[in-house]
Amino acid sequence: MVENENTALNMFKNGELDWVGSPFDSVPLAAMDQLKQEDKLNISPLAGVYYYAFNVEKEPFNNAKIRRAFALAINRQAIVENITKGGQLPAMALVPPTIWEENEEGYFEDNNVEKAKQLLEEGLEEEGLSELPKVTISYNTSEAHAAIAQAIQDMWRQNLGVDVELANEEWQVYLDTMGNGNFQVGRMGWLADFNDAINFLEIFQSKGGNNYTNWESEEYASLLEESRTITDPEERKSVLKEAEQIFMDELPLAPIYFYTNVYTKKDYVKDVKPSAMGSINLKYGSIESAE
Repeated sequence: MVENENTALNMFKNGELDWVGSPFDSVPLAAMDQLKQEDKLNISPLAGVYYYAFNVEKEPFNNAKIRRAFALAINRQAIVENITKGGQLPAMALVPPTIWEENEEGYFEDNNVEKAKQLLEEGLEEEGLSELPKVTISYNTSEAHAAIAQAIQDMWRQNLGVDVELANEEWQVYLDTMGNGNFQVGRMGWLADFNDAINFLEIFQSKGGNNYTNWESEEYASLLEESRTITDPEERKSVLKEAEQIFMDELPLAPIYFYTNVYTKKDYVKDVKPSAMGSINLKYGSIESAE
């Protein structure tokens, strides 16, 4: 693997690599349009969600209405069309539509600025605040994460009138920052290990681990425990959907988009493609000719 995605793409162009992108690394954003024009960009569904975690123990995100206001004041469609450009779907749910197809529609309207303003006003009143404090978006260093953070910074400034700063750190330092709760809003993502909604829902069953939001709910946790005793698939799904509804009412995070596999490969690489779980099996692949 090559750490720098632009270096990897140059090596690919020079014939030193046969594959760039999912699941090994990323295709540079600047190369997306050209690869599409050349019909060289491959896109397939991936069971994962990119999101902004709210630290519910830090003001103003201790208030559910304020969290919801910030989530609704994001134009996800603009992000996937103008920044990521890899066929990603705007996310208005936690569980990806590769697992629950109905979640392509989600639980709220994307870019609902008027509702966001109303919720913000109500949340500020509940907290006894006349205006929002300064908010910082934290993210790990990456071209794509920076572009998304800058876009959301502008959206929140324009739609909510909030002063937004950006802070980026290298991955290991960033994980410490998130794990220690030293953030207000932080970029995160999650990919499924297997094709089941519990992959996403159980992250938030209790504080700690990969639940950087510090949110928890006894009712939510109880429903997840109940789901583990149910053998009927439809009944189990109903209980898990009830849990997701609680989560989406509370919105300890703002889902941004559902991931896709995005990659380019040499034409002579045959019978290899990433799965919806983000894995790849090279066993049956072949190299026909490098000429």
